[in-house]
Amino acid sequence: MEFDKDGIPTGNFVRDINYGQYQKDVDEFITNLNKEFQDKYGHSYYIDEDGTYINSLTGGFADDEVWNGNIPPHIIEYKLAIEEFKCSRANRRYTFEYYKERMSEPYTGPDPLLTKTTGEFKHGLSPRTLSRYERIQSNINYYMSLCYNKEDGKSHPENLSSEDWVKLE
Repeated sequence: MEFDKDGIPTGNFVRDINYGQYQKDVDEFITNLNKEFQDKYGHSYYIDEDGTYINSLTGGFADDEVWNGNIPPHIIEYKLAIEEFKCSRANRRYTFEYYKERMSEPYTGPDPLLTKTTGEFKHGLSPRTLSRYERIQSNINYYMSLCYNKEDGKSHPENLSSEDWVKLE
Protein backbone atom coordinates (compact mmCIF):
# COMPACT_ATOMS: atom_id res chain seq x y z
CA MET A 1 0.00 0.00 0.00
CA GLU A 2 1.13 3.53 -0.74
CA PHE A 3 1.60 6.17 2.00
CA ASP A 4 1.83 9.96 1.75
CA LYS A 5 4.68 11.97 3.34
CA ASP A 6 2.73 12.12 6.63
CA GLY A 7 2.60 8.31 6.78
CA ILE A 8 -1.13 8.14 6.02
CA PRO A 9 -2.27 5.32 3.69
CA THR A 10 -3.54 6.68 0.36
CA GLY A 11 -5.40 3.54 -0.71
CA ASN A 12 -3.33 3.30 -3.91
CA PHE A 13 -0.95 0.56 -4.96
CA VAL A 14 2.78 1.30 -4.82
CA ARG A 15 4.01 2.67 -8.18
CA ASP A 16 6.95 4.71 -9.44
CA ILE A 17 5.04 7.88 -8.57
CA ASN A 18 3.26 8.12 -5.23
CA TYR A 19 -0.08 9.30 -6.64
CA GLY A 20 -1.67 9.74 -3.23
CA GLN A 21 1.07 12.21 -2.28
CA TYR A 22 0.93 13.71 -5.78
CA GLN A 23 -2.81 14.45 -5.45
CA LYS A 24 -2.24 15.90 -1.98
CA ASP A 25 0.50 18.15 -3.44
CA VAL A 26 -1.81 19.22 -6.30
CA ASP A 27 -4.57 20.11 -3.81
CA GLU A 28 -2.10 22.13 -1.74
CA PHE A 29 -0.81 23.88 -4.86
CA ILE A 30 -4.36 24.81 -5.91
CA THR A 31 -5.09 26.20 -2.42
CA ASN A 32 -1.97 28.38 -2.66
CA LEU A 33 -2.78 29.36 -6.25
CA ASN A 34 -6.25 30.50 -5.16
CA LYS A 35 -4.67 32.67 -2.45
CA GLU A 36 -2.28 34.12 -5.04
CA PHE A 37 -5.15 34.89 -7.45
CA GLN A 38 -7.21 36.40 -4.63
CA ASP A 39 -4.33 38.77 -3.80
CA LYS A 40 -3.50 39.53 -7.43
CA TYR A 41 -6.96 39.76 -9.06
CA GLY A 42 -9.46 39.90 -6.19
CA HIS A 43 -10.95 36.51 -7.03
CA SER A 44 -10.08 32.83 -7.27
CA TYR A 45 -11.73 29.77 -8.79
CA TYR A 46 -13.48 26.71 -7.47
CA ILE A 47 -15.05 23.70 -9.14
CA ASP A 48 -18.77 23.13 -8.63
CA GLU A 49 -20.49 19.75 -8.32
CA ASP A 50 -20.73 19.47 -12.13
CA GLY A 51 -16.97 19.93 -12.56
CA THR A 52 -17.31 23.49 -13.87
CA TYR A 53 -14.83 26.20 -12.88
CA ILE A 54 -16.59 29.11 -11.14
CA ASN A 55 -15.22 32.61 -10.60
CA SER A 56 -15.42 33.24 -6.84
CA LEU A 57 -16.11 36.97 -7.27
CA THR A 58 -18.80 36.94 -9.95
CA GLY A 59 -20.18 33.46 -9.36
CA GLY A 60 -20.13 33.09 -13.14
CA PHE A 61 -18.75 30.29 -15.22
CA ALA A 62 -15.03 30.72 -15.76
CA ASP A 63 -15.42 29.28 -19.24
CA ASP A 64 -17.41 32.41 -20.16
CA GLU A 65 -14.26 34.52 -19.73
CA VAL A 66 -12.91 35.70 -23.08
CA TRP A 67 -9.62 36.79 -24.55
CA ASN A 68 -8.99 40.54 -24.74
CA GLY A 69 -6.96 40.78 -27.92
CA ASN A 70 -3.87 38.72 -27.13
CA ILE A 71 -4.38 38.99 -23.35
CA PRO A 72 -5.68 35.70 -21.96
CA PRO A 73 -8.51 35.52 -19.45
CA HIS A 74 -7.48 34.77 -15.88
CA ILE A 75 -8.84 31.22 -16.10
CA ILE A 76 -6.21 30.43 -18.75
CA GLU A 77 -3.41 31.69 -16.50
CA TYR A 78 -4.92 29.66 -13.65
CA LYS A 79 -5.22 26.40 -15.61
CA LEU A 80 -1.74 26.83 -17.12
CA ALA A 81 -0.25 27.13 -13.64
CA ILE A 82 -1.98 23.90 -12.62
CA GLU A 83 -0.87 22.06 -15.78
CA GLU A 84 2.72 23.24 -15.34
CA PHE A 85 2.70 22.00 -11.74
CA LYS A 86 1.23 18.63 -12.72
CA CYS A 87 3.63 18.16 -15.65
CA SER A 88 6.63 18.86 -13.44
CA ARG A 89 5.62 16.17 -10.92
CA ALA A 90 4.01 13.28 -12.77
CA ASN A 91 4.12 11.25 -15.95
CA ARG A 92 1.44 12.87 -18.08
CA ARG A 93 0.10 11.75 -21.42
CA TYR A 94 1.43 14.95 -23.05
CA THR A 95 4.13 17.52 -22.30
CA PHE A 96 3.42 20.92 -20.78
CA GLU A 97 3.93 22.47 -24.25
CA TYR A 98 0.89 20.54 -25.50
CA TYR A 99 -1.34 21.87 -22.71
CA LYS A 100 0.08 25.37 -23.19
CA GLU A 101 -0.60 25.30 -26.94
CA ARG A 102 -4.12 24.01 -26.36
CA MET A 103 -4.77 27.03 -24.14
CA SER A 104 -3.11 29.56 -26.44
CA GLU A 105 -5.08 32.32 -28.11
CA PRO A 106 -7.84 30.82 -30.29
CA TYR A 107 -7.58 31.45 -34.01
CA THR A 108 -10.53 33.50 -35.25
CA GLY A 109 -9.44 34.42 -38.79
CA PRO A 110 -10.16 32.74 -42.11
CA ASP A 111 -9.36 29.04 -42.40
CA PRO A 112 -5.75 28.90 -43.60
CA LEU A 113 -6.40 25.59 -45.34
CA LEU A 114 -9.19 27.09 -47.43
CA THR A 115 -7.61 30.49 -48.08
CA LYS A 116 -4.05 29.16 -48.50
CA THR A 117 -2.70 31.81 -46.17
CA THR A 118 0.71 31.34 -44.66
CA GLY A 119 2.18 32.27 -41.34
CA GLU A 120 1.58 31.21 -37.77
CA PHE A 121 -1.56 29.21 -37.16
CA LYS A 122 -2.94 29.33 -33.62
CA HIS A 123 -4.31 26.11 -32.20
CA GLY A 124 -5.77 27.39 -28.95
CA LEU A 125 -9.25 26.61 -27.74
CA SER A 126 -11.58 29.06 -26.05
CA PRO A 127 -12.18 28.60 -22.31
CA ARG A 128 -15.71 27.37 -23.10
CA THR A 129 -14.44 24.80 -25.61
CA LEU A 130 -11.71 23.66 -23.19
CA SER A 131 -14.30 23.20 -20.46
CA ARG A 132 -16.53 21.13 -22.72
CA TYR A 133 -13.57 19.06 -23.89
CA GLU A 134 -12.52 18.36 -20.30
CA ARG A 135 -16.06 17.38 -19.32
CA ILE A 136 -16.41 15.00 -22.30
CA GLN A 137 -12.99 13.45 -21.64
CA SER A 138 -13.84 13.00 -17.97
CA ASN A 139 -17.08 11.20 -18.88
CA ILE A 140 -15.27 8.94 -21.37
CA ASN A 141 -12.65 8.06 -18.75
CA TYR A 142 -15.37 7.30 -16.19
CA TYR A 143 -17.33 4.93 -18.43
CA MET A 144 -14.19 3.24 -19.75
CA SER A 145 -13.08 2.65 -16.14
CA LEU A 146 -16.39 0.84 -15.49
CA CYS A 147 -15.52 -1.78 -18.08
CA TYR A 148 -11.78 -2.09 -17.38
CA ASN A 149 -10.63 -5.66 -16.79
CA LYS A 150 -7.66 -5.83 -14.41
CA GLU A 151 -6.81 -9.37 -15.54
CA ASP A 152 -6.12 -8.58 -19.19
CA GLY A 153 -5.50 -4.83 -18.78
CA LYS A 154 -8.09 -3.87 -21.40
CA SER A 155 -11.39 -2.05 -21.45
CA HIS A 156 -14.40 -3.99 -22.68
CA PRO A 157 -17.14 -1.49 -23.57
CA GLU A 158 -19.34 -4.38 -24.71
CA ASN A 159 -19.72 -5.26 -21.00
CA LEU A 160 -21.33 -1.90 -20.15
CA SER A 161 -25.01 -1.77 -19.31
CA SER A 162 -27.21 -0.49 -22.14
CA GLU A 163 -27.77 2.76 -20.20
CA ASP A 164 -24.03 3.31 -19.72
CA TRP A 165 -23.35 2.40 -23.36
CA VAL A 166 -25.77 5.11 -24.54
CA LYS A 167 -24.04 7.65 -22.29
CA LEU A 168 -20.60 6.64 -23.60
CA GLU A 169 -21.75 7.01 -27.21
